Amino acid sequence: MKKQISLIVALVMIFSLALPVSAADNAKTSFAAPYDDIVAVALNAPAFYPDTEDWESIVITKETPLYNLEGSLTSYCFDLQNADTEENAYIIVNADPSGYPILQFAPTAVSPYYDNTDDTALYFGAGQYYLDDGEVYENQATGETYDKDEVQEAMETAPAQPPHTYSIAVAEDHSGAWQTYIEGYDALGVTPLRAGYTKLLSNRLSLQWRKGCAPTAVAMQLFADIRYMPYSSSFIIDILADYMSTSNSGSTSCVNMVFGTIDFVDEYITHYFTTEWYTQTTDRNPLMGEYYNPDYAFIDEIEADRAVTVYTAGGTYTTPRYPNGFEVHCITGVGYTMTPSGGGLEFQIAAYTTSLSDGLVYIPPYTLGDYAWFIVNF
Repeated sequence: MKKQISLIVALVMIFSLALPVSAADNAKTSFAAPYDDIVAVALNAPAFYPDTEDWESIVITKETPLYNLEGSLTSYCFDLQNADTEENAYIIVNADPSGYPILQFAPTAVSPYYDNTDDTALYFGAGQYYLDDGEVYENQATGETYDKDEVQEAMETAPAQPPHTYSIAVAEDHSGAWQTYIEGYDALGVTPLRAGYTKLLSNRLSLQWRKGCAPTAVAMQLFADIRYMPYSSSFIIDILADYMSTSNSGSTSCVNMVFGTIDFVDEYITHYFTTEWYTQTTDRNPLMGEYYNPDYAFIDEIEADRAVTVYTAGGTYTTPRYPNGFEVHCITGVGYTMTPSGGGLEFQIAAYTTSLSDGLVYIPPYTLGDYAWFIVNF
């Protein structure tokens, strides 16, 4: 059934908004994707996700242009509503056509920008939602406020750009993803995520634990993300372990995982990239659990052909190598599958555990205890 899609536009569109003197005053939009394409992505995307795939009449209830600190338009946030059930969702769509089209999708919430009327909105990744009233920047997730210098300093320990944003010079070709979301299922005849749907990264590689689970898991992640890796796996793991300050017993702090990966890529790969926990504090510790690490975020990474390192603590899932569960451990997600469960669908991660004897395992996230997605975007 084709969707009946309606669009509510409040008073004036973004190019005529009366904004205060702020980052938006000098917005640069020369790189932006066509606005109609951005709206089409926002309206068609819910059909691609299990929580919203049955939405047939979608209304845009709020539209917010999002900027970076330099005043460049980076993306748009659209609050959506199922007109039949009044369920809410929001989506953040990339304004850069060279990057992956969807930066974030929340299927059961209103956006942090929903109640904003006058302030300029900024976005730096999940959990990094700011409003600029011309005097201070307020983080809508934490309520903390910063002046211009303070927010610059805060961004030095937080993503400088949203997830799925790429340097044009080294970006992969995401035109196919844009076409899919612009055209939608009805036009393309694509089958939504159904029971039995499986996606595995073609460039995946299983490695044996060496030095620690964090450097081993991130090494597998980098091998999956970088098509032509010029270094051996043992070299990469050893250097990562050194840069991550991994202990002799194999323990690595979450903060050191981020900065160690940054140091390694800066020195040995030298591509533009962002590295972060999917949702993190300003000092780059992960926020754990399903709320901060939703299934769709993992799915988006895999569909963009990028692996995800999964940090897990207290999980019950067992393997031949880990018969008592993972306890505190890092594994590498290289795919996912949707399996029938209780009349619905269950999302399972396809992962390598850092033990060659385990092979490829399929893990329901709820068996991982507390967990977090570690993202490296080239």
